[in-house]
Amino acid sequence: MIENTLIILSINVISLMGIIYLLLWLYKDYATDSFRQRMFALRDRLFDDAAQGFVAFDHPSYGLLRGTMNGYIRFGHRLSLLETITLIIFIRNEADTISVKYTFEKRWKVATAGMSPHHAVERLNDYRSDMNRLVLKHLIFGSPLFLALLGFIGMILIPYMIQQQILRFIERTLRLPLMGIESAAMAEGEW
Repeated sequence: MIENTLIILSINVISLMGIIYLLLWLYKDYATDSFRQRMFALRDRLFDDAAQGFVAFDHPSYGLLRGTMNGYIRFGHRLSLLETITLIIFIRNEADTISVKYTFEKRWKVATAGMSPHHAVERLNDYRSDMNRLVLKHLIFGSPLFLALLGFIGMILIPYMIQQQILRFIERTLRLPLMGIESAAMAEGEW
């Protein structure tokens, strides 16, 4: 009996170690590779648009977007939720010392200022939005610990939301009887 328990315990410990390895190392590598691949695809679409004459290859907006995408591809393995939070805190505390000319937003406004036609700027802004969405997805879904936290919150929040929906359905269905109960409680409360 004790031997069976030890065997089962050993199998469970080995399985748990395998799951931890899968989540903390292999999944992180997969998420990074997937992020880079999606960023490559976005950069390729931008290149194709430039090749069709949508924007010149030597235009500052094209160079800024392409360079930023290259930066994400090159350093995608370092892009994590923890490092992003640290960066946000650092930037907030050091905002006075950081030169404004190095911000993406400032350079983007300069690069797209006076650009025509207007639909070209809108399309480049769409590329920028797509790039930022890829980054956000990577930050959220690239962190196994954050996903576990979301799952835990979801296990609590979703049943609560379902419970609230069920109560609303029952309330609508039993509207007339509830009105009678409300009236009785109102009459009782006036005494």
